[in-house]
Amino acid sequence: MIIGFDMDGTITKFPKLKARFWWCEKLPWWLYGSLFLVPPKKEVVEFIKEKKLQAAKIFIISARPAKMIKITEVYLRKHRIPYDKIFLVGLGKGAEDRKKEIIKREGVELYIDHDN
Repeated sequence: MIIGFDMDGTITKFPKLKARFWWCEKLPWWLYGSLFLVPPKKEVVEFIKEKKLQAAKIFIISARPAKMIKITEVYLRKHRIPYDKIFLVGLGKGAEDRKKEIIKREGVELYIDHDN
């Protein structure tokens, strides 16, 4: 089974960035470092770990800007959150459609997003 998770507001307690924050993509990468201060949701992390033990593949599919890939990887490692792939589709218009495209293309069977 392939399970997809959104990052902000789903795995992290940080609220999801909405399309109106498109200007965030123009910020330098180092300003995103404050995201390390945001703890993950323990119940979601436990669910991910449980599913990973059951041989599920875990995909992170987020509207974070692509330049946040390293910060996202380090965050997941720091909090011992297992994953197989990360897809960062970027903020702004069409972000949800880009997520849906990845979900379909990659064969994600269950996608968990705090907005759904």
